[in-house]
Amino acid sequence: MSTGACCPRQGWTAAAARRGLDNAQAALLYYGDHFDLDSMARSLALLALAASLYGCAGAPSFGLFGAYFPLWLLSALAGIAGALVSYRIFVATGWAEIVRAQLLVNTAIGLILAELVWLLGTGHLL
Repeated sequence: MSTGACCPRQGWTAAAARRGLDNAQAALLYYGDHFDLDSMARSLALLALAASLYGCAGAPSFGLFGAYFPLWLLSALAGIAGALVSYRIFVATGWAEIVRAQLLVNTAIGLILAELVWLLGTGHLL
């Protein structure tokens, strides 16, 4: 009985040496041209999950009429209001006919305002 019959891992290097293959070619011959993608995907998913849970210590909130509201909600409302106000200003001044891609411009203004409210609320700005 050859060493390859009882344990293929021990016999593949001898068989590769008889064929004149180096270690890399022998490993490709034994393992095939695929990698264990399932374990790699599982590891990456676990790493992504761990990275996403890093900031879950608690959401910043503010008190309003005796109830606590999350700061992201205030930021979102400020961004929507900022986009609507900027649209009304563009229409009132006539810039709506000059400036192209109004949806993108007003959305960008709203996002900037929402980010400013978030940074002010968390204390990272000022």
